[in-house]
Amino acid sequence: MKEITFTPEEERYAREEATGSFPPRKDGKKIADLSEKALQGLASYTIAAKKYDFSERVLTLAEEKCSDPIDLHYCYLWWIKLLYPRRDDPEIRPRVRDYCEKDVCLWQTIRNDQFFRRYVISVPSFTKLVQLNIKDGNIPEALRICRLAANDELLKERETLMGKIPSLEKKLK
Repeated sequence: MKEITFTPEEERYAREEATGSFPPRKDGKKIADLSEKALQGLASYTIAAKKYDFSERVLTLAEEKCSDPIDLHYCYLWWIKLLYPRRDDPEIRPRVRDYCEKDVCLWQTIRNDQFFRRYVISVPSFTKLVQLNIKDGNIPEALRICRLAANDELLKERETLMGKIPSLEKKLK
C-alpha cells in the first residue's frame, strides 16, 4: 500500500480550521496519527470544503484503520458522500458503485448488532445503488436491491424503495 502523505498546509487545516466548535488542536498529532473516528470527522470538513483529493487521502487512511464493521460502515457512508455528487464522472462512477455495494453487503452483516436494533436506520447506500442501476439500465439489479430493502424493517428507506418495485417490475415486462 502506498504511503499516504499530507502537505504542511493540510496538517495546519486539520489542526486549526476543521475543528468545529472546538478550539484548534494543540496536541501536535499529525493527521496520520488520528483515530478512524477523528479521520472521519476531518473528512466531513474536507468534503464540505470540496477538498476532494485531501478527502480521499483522509478517507483512505480512515478505512485502513477501521477495525470494527460499524466504523467501516460509517467510513463507507463518507466515501459515498464524497463520490456520489460526482457520479457522472466516468472515473468516479465505478468507485461510488463499489462503495455502495460494499456498504449494502456490510449492512447485511451488521444490521443485527444491538447498536442498530434499537432504531430505524438510514442507509442511503441502498437508494443510491438503486438510482445508479436505474440510470445504467440495470433494472433487474435495481429491483433486487429494492426487494432486499423492502424486507428489512430497520431501514428508513424501506417504504420508498418498496414503492419503486411496481414501476421497476413494469419496466422489465
